[in-house]
Amino acid sequence: MQMPSYFANPNSSLYHKLRHHKHSPPHVVDLMYSSGSSDDVPSHQQVSYNLVSMYKQMVLASTKELFMGSPFRLGDEPRPGLGSVEAAPHNTVHTWVGSADVQNHEDMGTFYTAARDPVFYPHHSNLDRMWEIWKTLDGGRKDYIDDPDWLDSGFFFYDENADLVRVKVRDCLDTRKLGYVFEDVDLPWLRTPPTSRKSKPLREARKGLLWVRSQAGFLWFWIP
Repeated sequence: MQMPSYFANPNSSLYHKLRHHKHSPPHVVDLMYSSGSSDDVPSHQQVSYNLVSMYKQMVLASTKELFMGSPFRLGDEPRPGLGSVEAAPHNTVHTWVGSADVQNHEDMGTFYTAARDPVFYPHHSNLDRMWEIWKTLDGGRKDYIDDPDWLDSGFFFYDENADLVRVKVRDCLDTRKLGYVFEDVDLPWLRTPPTSRKSKPLREARKGLLWVRSQAGFLWFWIP
């Protein structure tokens, strides 16, 4: 549970200067990290916290609204509610990687510069992998696959020929059609439901933190 070492090699093209200097490998990532969190948690204890956190964010977020967030349609009030993994580990890892020495935790720690860091891309690929796993839990969970507003939501990109193209959500849902699948690996967090012994220190560590909005615009959700 750490950043792969090749991202920290100054001679690698994957290295990036604007990162938190204390969070290089072998430092274990804090999946519920926020600015000001302690970096002194023992590695074995941080791994335990992370496993419990992943169980909560993945297994206990059993509905599409809890996992993916609530729909946001034209005319709706802003911020209808983000999903569990968007809050953590998505936003939290962004902040954990971003530099602590600059105002908005650039580059990974703020929206407008995050993609400058090469680790941005495997981070988001891993979140796609979590989505694929979530859909297999409990014999098969259902996302917004029957919602035409979601399926037909479009995004504009420049392709390899610098031509502007529109891509819809429905075009990107089957990774096999995109030419790849995710490797099956062991998922120890599936076997780590919260218990009183593990969840109490986690609750104490995050006590009082419910919804926090950073200056950079990211949101975190801490489970009480």
